[in-house]
Amino acid sequence: MKSKNTLDRQIGKWLLHHWYDFRPSPLHMAQVSTAVLFIPRLIGDGMATFPALRALQACNVERIIVIASHSNKTLFEPLAASGAITLHTVPSLRDTASLKALARRLRQQHGGIDLCVDASLKDSTATISFIGTLKARSNIQMSGSPMRCYAPVSQRAVEMYEKGESVPICWAALMHDAGIADVAPRFELPIPQAIAQQVNAYVKPLGRYIAVNLDGSTDDKQLSVEKGVLLAEHLWRYYQLPMIMLCSPQGEEKARALSQRCEHVTVPELPRSLHHSAALVAGSALTVTPDTSLLHVASAHNVPVIGIYRRYNGHWVPLSDSNAMIITNGQVDRLTSDDIQGAMHKVRAAAPE
Repeated sequence: MKSKNTLDRQIGKWLLHHWYDFRPSPLHMAQVSTAVLFIPRLIGDGMATFPALRALQACNVERIIVIASHSNKTLFEPLAASGAITLHTVPSLRDTASLKALARRLRQQHGGIDLCVDASLKDSTATISFIGTLKARSNIQMSGSPMRCYAPVSQRAVEMYEKGESVPICWAALMHDAGIADVAPRFELPIPQAIAQQVNAYVKPLGRYIAVNLDGSTDDKQLSVEKGVLLAEHLWRYYQLPMIMLCSPQGEEKARALSQRCEHVTVPELPRSLHHSAALVAGSALTVTPDTSLLHVASAHNVPVIGIYRRYNGHWVPLSDSNAMIITNGQVDRLTSDDIQGAMHKVRAAAPE
């Protein structure tokens, strides 16, 4: 029997659906000149949504507006700087007031939105409020929302997502089934050319190297210095390649502590930005990292990767041709020598192009 709290939430959600729902126009891409891509979530979520963005570009949509969070806006800034998209940011997916205010502003500025691609993946209060306030002429989504304002273009993609298929693969399927465009099912993180050149010049004297990251977004995705030492020792013995640490400003102390204990590990004298770390991943022979955005950067550039996961999640598996997953069934710091050796035997470090 359902609890009172569960029933109250279901009734509340039904009321929100009823209040904000509307009847959309049929989706005809030839009539879409202004589209919104709604993705105010984390970095990995934004990277996984690039098939939707690339499909809109392939369909020659005149104006693409991306709604990002403060967390993942960095992904889209190079595209905004080039004029390929217009970028707006909101504090987070939970900030309903900011989302509604932005939706009203976009309607006023553009005289209506032709299409909204809801990439939030959540039928949440904030998402419902944004979609219902924006009132795009047509909407598509993968959250499984029952609202009739969403065009029923791909139940297949919704079911793929619900069954745990990789998120970029689901988005590519949705774009195909909606008749927008056929695009590659891949993660992306555009790297500014100046940063790519800076990093390439820095690593050129090293030759082939392994990129190593110890930190994920939550405490149970953090590797300790001790496990970093264990990892570095195994990697050196097996691959005989130097290692470059990837770290944020907050993780620099840990990275330097590891480099002091391991002869073949260095901390790069480069800015601690996402794009610099991404460029280091893109140029590596192998990347080793807990389940976080840098793992998906490796997939974006088809770099061999060893991903360390606290539990299996099909939505975020590595998509590189050569990859291995270590599942620790809890905190990633449970990593063992057997885990590392098993993964290394599955992954061959790549030669430089």
